[in-house]
Amino acid sequence: MQRRRPSVTEEDVLHRLEAESRRQTEGVRAMLLEEGRPDLVEDLDRRLRESRMGITGARATWDALTELQRKVLLILLEGNRRLVRQKHSKHFFDAIGEPHAVARVAGLPTIRNLIARELLTPDGGTFDPEAAAVLTERARFVVQHGRRGTNLE
Repeated sequence: MQRRRPSVTEEDVLHRLEAESRRQTEGVRAMLLEEGRPDLVEDLDRRLRESRMGITGARATWDALTELQRKVLLILLEGNRRLVRQKHSKHFFDAIGEPHAVARVAGLPTIRNLIARELLTPDGGTFDPEAAAVLTERARFVVQHGRRGTNLE
């Protein structure tokens, strides 16, 4: 008679990985405390918390953006604006809305890049989704947490 191996679920594997990660973290914390470095324990805890909350990723995303991409996000966040393709151009977008419109904010490649990063979402409708774009909640989070420590604060 052949013995059946118990099946391991994805949840079991994730649970084991999480437990191992916690053990390793506690080992590092204990080592740092033994070395008399509570300041490094505090720094480690802060960094782990920021990673869990997505702040580290937001900073990495912000750092990966070009100045023009950052400018587009800041212009849209400045008021209640959305991007709309210019009437006489398939390649350039205006920011319309409050407090005032801003002409020729960016070109199509910039907008597509921000959409690919899930910082903008197409809002032009079924037949031409790229005709307009709006900020995502992720973009708001990236700007709020990613700008810290940059010269754009």
